[in-house]
Amino acid sequence: PDMADEVFEAVRGQLPQGEKISWIRVPDRPAEVSRDMMERCLGAMSAFEAAATKVLVGHPEVADKLMLGVDLDPEHAELRACYLMPHADGKPIERWSVRRPDMHVCGDRFVASENDEMPGGFTDCYHIDCSYDINRAPWANAFTWLCDKGPLLFLVSSDWSRPYIKSMQWMAQQMQKMGFSAYCLTTDEIDKLRLTSDGVFLRVGSEADGREVKIGTIWRQFPVFETRGLLAALVVASNNCMVRMVPEFA
Repeated sequence: PDMADEVFEAVRGQLPQGEKISWIRVPDRPAEVSRDMMERCLGAMSAFEAAATKVLVGHPEVADKLMLGVDLDPEHAELRACYLMPHADGKPIERWSVRRPDMHVCGDRFVASENDEMPGGFTDCYHIDCSYDINRAPWANAFTWLCDKGPLLFLVSSDWSRPYIKSMQWMAQQMQKMGFSAYCLTTDEIDKLRLTSDGVFLRVGSEADGREVKIGTIWRQFPVFETRGLLAALVVASNNCMVRMVPEFA
């Protein structure tokens, strides 16, 4: 897929002529890492997330410190609870359902610099694995899980997440070719979504045929500070079990 068009103009000129991948140089074979080491890294991330949740539940005064600098829509006061104590399937969550720790290879060890609440690198990981023809079964499991509640919608910010739009659209197309019901929508097109007491509905096809599909899972590719209007309503709906949203708003 040609993803170079989505790179910010300030760095686009640094790419080799004809380059289609934004910033990745793919060697002729994949790097191999210790499965035990990777599982220990991810286990540490999971334990950290659970510990952080426990601190927040046991010490409510921590909440005000966490909210410093967090720009939430003042017209949706309920977003604060969604941010601090996200729910999935009606239960408070302790860990991310989808996680992107930024991992760096440093000699014989990994260093994690960030545990990202909005993993845009998901599509790049899939593209790289397709290039090497590896990890097909884990990806199939991931896609099955993402679609097990119904059609999947990648909802991508037209502003902050603009560099991810093309790759997310490509990802939805690849999933469709595999038989999964997946769609991609930018926030500029959000008028194609309808939220009712029965759930979230996406208008597909032309306006003339009026066909809609009920969305089972929303992949959230929009940041907390852009969560206004219908985006805010969708976050609240996910906390109220009307639709699943991954990653959780937190």
